[in-house]
Amino acid sequence: MKVIFRAIGGFFARIWRWIKETAWVQPLLIVSLIFGVILLIQPISEGVVALGDAITNNERYYNQNKLSVYGDKAYNYVYNADERFSENDKYFLMFVSKDCEHCKNTYQGVKTLIEDSTFTGDYKFKVIYVDEQTKVDPKTDEDSYLYKLFYSNKMEVADFREQVAKVAKDSNYYEIGIDYDSNYEEELSDIEEGKDLYTPLVILMDKKTYDEDNSTYGIKDAMIGVRGWDESSPDNKYEIAKTFDHIWNQEYDN
Repeated sequence: MKVIFRAIGGFFARIWRWIKETAWVQPLLIVSLIFGVILLIQPISEGVVALGDAITNNERYYNQNKLSVYGDKAYNYVYNADERFSENDKYFLMFVSKDCEHCKNTYQGVKTLIEDSTFTGDYKFKVIYVDEQTKVDPKTDEDSYLYKLFYSNKMEVADFREQVAKVAKDSNYYEIGIDYDSNYEEELSDIEEGKDLYTPLVILMDKKTYDEDNSTYGIKDAMIGVRGWDESSPDNKYEIAKTFDHIWNQEYDN
């Protein structure tokens, strides 16, 4: 056994001696090492990001595009015509909540939409967390930011809710919102009257629609809830992504 180890050690020693004595090999090895490190940086970085997403479930794409309800930032973005399309002529405006299972499913669809090369649209998002201000009941506390944004009887807020319900009812995506066992008409009525805000609420905002009729607030399409496909299916997130892509491009599969 010692003879074998001695032979192996001698082999590597000869290689190391040859490298030290052969001048042109050393820079070649250094360059190769540098290229190897460069090639590894991106996969390692992507792996770390993916691992972080999996561990923290931090909904990175939602948070990167979040409109905070605090300080009326979200309110101004929705109701101020100068701000509504100040960044993008078309975008998804989404109302989500942290404890909503369908919102978590929908996030995986959004993530797939952005990351899967199958989908080629220049998708934009603005996201409002309806439970960001958690110590108050936004339905009844008139001082809460979300009450001002969605539940109040202020004319522009009531008009916005009415338009959301109207567009959602007329949408080609009417039947894939919410769950089939729920009363869609009741949910539409609740939203229109400011009784409840079902999440995820997905609204396609479009400047052309607003320019044609400013009473629409620019709401091109709306879907209340995203149907919960079988979560055990690996195609679940892809189907959700496909729905978003179809809404974005106003395509509909019969």
